Amino acid sequence: MSNPILQGIAERTFLLSGPDTRTVVARIGMPEPDPKRPGASRCPFQVTGLSNDDVQYASGVDSFQALNLAFAGIRRELQTSASVLAAFHKDFSLTWEGQAWELAIPQWIAVHDLSNWSSWNTFSSMSCGIILPVPKSDLCTSS
Repeated sequence: MSNPILQGIAERTFLLSGPDTRTVVARIGMPEPDPKRPGASRCPFQVTGLSNDDVQYASGVDSFQALNLAFAGIRRELQTSASVLAAFHKDFSLTWEGQAWELAIPQWIAVHDLSNWSSWNTFSSMSCGIILPVPKSDLCTSS
């Protein structure tokens, strides 16, 4: 029996290449009250086309945190499956718009005080250029 597909508020499609080629889809659902934690929220997410197609939940103190943790859950699912597949298949790749999958999912950095934030903000604005990945086809080019 196949798992139900999450009706998400956002999704991203990846291309898995290796012994076979198929699509992998990451979906994030709408945050909702967490039935196990009064006052908290949870956010459903799902990655289909790899090893675990189950709808999973990221729980947070509010809907904002739950949504952010859902991105982290998707990153963990992709990383775990990609590591296993790469160990068995040397020609394995998982990409989004021709780029490594790692560039397609935000990675959050924990900052616990304003001095750390100030240091990180200075570093990122001077060193990183474009912080959010965009498909190569969407990048502006100069003529």
